[in-house]
Amino acid sequence: MGSNQVKVEETLEKLVNKIENYQQEKTYDIKQTTAVYEKLDRLVESMSRLESERSTEAQVAAKIDEMTRHIDKVMTHQQRREKQGEFEDNLRKILNGAKVTGKVIETVAGSADLMFDTISRLIKEENKKDGSKKKKEEEFDLSSFLKPLNSLLQGFSSVGSSNSSDSGYSADSKKEEYKDDIDSNMTRVSPE
Repeated sequence: MGSNQVKVEETLEKLVNKIENYQQEKTYDIKQTTAVYEKLDRLVESMSRLESERSTEAQVAAKIDEMTRHIDKVMTHQQRREKQGEFEDNLRKILNGAKVTGKVIETVAGSADLMFDTISRLIKEENKKDGSKKKKEEEFDLSSFLKPLNSLLQGFSSVGSSNSSDSGYSADSKKEEYKDDIDSNMTRVSPE
């Protein structure tokens, strides 16, 4: 009877150890899941802020377009009444500046949207690769994705500063340069 009692105690001890191990695994899984949910919540908040910023930028672009139309009307009316070359040149510079500014705002918003879509896709692909494997929590490196956006904004700033001194340079050719800059920067961001 003593050996039966020893076997029962050993069995109970093994059962207690298994239950404790199971609880530890569950606790670890819950911590990992909570960390993932927190990161997803932050990502959703960032995307929401981006959407609201894009809508604000669209409103600003619409107002700039409206202002551009008014400036066109004023410029046309002024050309009929007077032949003031200096006044006409100033209005054209303002008009081109307003158009370029509106396009820059739209381009930056589109680039940021594409960048966040790429980040989101990469995170999803990373999660699919990992599957059900247990893995140590890693921080996602956003700096590699923000470098192209930084260089894009610096390019816009340098083009914008040369805009006022550059009278023979058309707004359409600047738009083409912006598109080329965006395409090259987005190619560097997208994974192969």
